[in-house]
Amino acid sequence: MVINPAIPYSRVRGLVHGLQYGSTDAFSTDPQERDDINKRYVDGVSITAGAPRRHIWTFASGLSQTVPDPGDCPCVPDSTQPPKAVGSDYCCDSGNPTYWTKVWYVDHPLWSACQCGTAGFDVQVSSSTDPIEVRVMVDGCDENLGVTELQIEVR
Repeated sequence: MVINPAIPYSRVRGLVHGLQYGSTDAFSTDPQERDDINKRYVDGVSITAGAPRRHIWTFASGLSQTVPDPGDCPCVPDSTQPPKAVGSDYCCDSGNPTYWTKVWYVDHPLWSACQCGTAGFDVQVSSSTDPIEVRVMVDGCDENLGVTELQIEVR
């Protein structure tokens, strides 16, 4: 989805809530995708602006809340860290309480509270009228994400 602000903005605020299906694995371990925000660097929601893309915020969906895996949120030991372009501007959460299976995890909606990071975002950006792009990304056939709420505000 592309949002075309009608006015110049220097601040972007918002939130995303969603649901996890199957084995989402937060930040990609694929070296071809991992450090390029133009590719599928996350199983989650990417918010960027302009061309070339400039990172604003990322909502990542980790594999599990309790079972250690490289696909968990970055605050879990031995998991994959976010790309350099993302830095600390992300929220990571998992709807899966234990080992994954091919189901929608509806008992723990994503990103209303985060295992790592902040649930909502409020980011200063260079003054711009560039379009804001929201991308939902997953990199496997055994996973998916559903967005149940999306709010983006520019100032």
